[in-house]
Amino acid sequence: MPPPLKVLAYADDVCVLLHSTDDYCRLRHHLDRYGSVSNAKVNIHKTEAFSLDGRSYPEWIAFLAAQGISKWHDHSSPSPLRYLGFPLIQSFHQRRYLEQQLLQTVKSQCTIYSQRRLSIKGRVTIVNALILSKLWYVLRMVHLPTTFFRRLNSAIYQFVWHNCKPKIKYTQLCLDPKLGGLGLLDPQIQRHNLQIRWLRQVLEDNHPQSCSQPILLDHIRRFHSGNTGTRLALFFPLLRLRPAAHANNFMQNIYEAVDSFGYAGTQQTKCTPATLLSLPLSAILAMIPTDYWITRSRHKKLKVSQFFTYDHHFGCIRPLLSSDQPSSPRLVSKLSRDIHNRIIKLNQLIWPHILNQNQPLGEVDDSAFTDAFSISTIIGNATNTNLQVVTFLENACFA
Repeated sequence: MPPPLKVLAYADDVCVLLHSTDDYCRLRHHLDRYGSVSNAKVNIHKTEAFSLDGRSYPEWIAFLAAQGISKWHDHSSPSPLRYLGFPLIQSFHQRRYLEQQLLQTVKSQCTIYSQRRLSIKGRVTIVNALILSKLWYVLRMVHLPTTFFRRLNSAIYQFVWHNCKPKIKYTQLCLDPKLGGLGLLDPQIQRHNLQIRWLRQVLEDNHPQSCSQPILLDHIRRFHSGNTGTRLALFFPLLRLRPAAHANNFMQNIYEAVDSFGYAGTQQTKCTPATLLSLPLSAILAMIPTDYWITRSRHKKLKVSQFFTYDHHFGCIRPLLSSDQPSSPRLVSKLSRDIHNRIIKLNQLIWPHILNQNQPLGEVDDSAFTDAFSISTIIGNATNTNLQVVTFLENACFA
């Protein structure tokens, strides 16, 4: 558990988290005392307030208004509060507002540069260096839907290709020039690359210079761990919350980044029996047919522990028996028959735990997977178009 967070400060921008009106009175007392000895003054009339859970609190609004703070943000506000340039989105409408604002910025820039006599290659350079660069700062933290990127790509395509014939696909423009493309940056791929900074903090256990890592890891283990208290949801999508449950959460960006880098090494990972039992059933099955019963929505989130157990006498994993009184006896019997009839096969993640005896149960632990999924794996799987940007991020932006 990280220490309580009360104050965020960067230069002269300060964010203070208050629990009660008494906290505010103490804050004003210290600010007034600081001002009396330093001749500094806080611009109370420029101060903005917001609720952490997005709800409206009339008592807080009235109290702050009496103190000279009239700007209040919650889920009903038309636009999100910005802190250090990042929008703090609390509702679907605020996200739509941000989408429209970003798209309008890009379209305005495209209109301005369309008035110049630029070659196609020159337009690509303008897009990469000047137009899309206005989005990177926000995309590091804010998750935006696929529909936003479709509209963004459309605006960029119209500017770059500019009614040229014949028309080619946007993805072709994004290819490396050696592969017949123009080297145009793909905003969605770039968004994934921008998450490498956060992935390093998520995957590596100790960043002494990072004040955000303890808070980030605590948030993941408490709210995004699939009730395991670990980071396993990064590697097993079925342990994650439904996307709708955290559509405005930055974790969606991190999940999509991990998925985009194509990590497929889970079957070769050596984990503890306790960890294995906490995984989705699909994690231990090889080459699952598309019409197999486990792919149905009501069965997707079945756990290994509902079909297998740890045998304390032999020290290994074995299938559940009727004497174990499984929670889903019919499904347990069906899976056992399917494995026996070779309709489905177990993969290499579980076989060592079945064949090798005298293994300790251990604890549910994610270290085997986080060690295998290294930053070098990410760099190796990054798209060629964005490799130069990824390398820059790896070398320069992890301080």
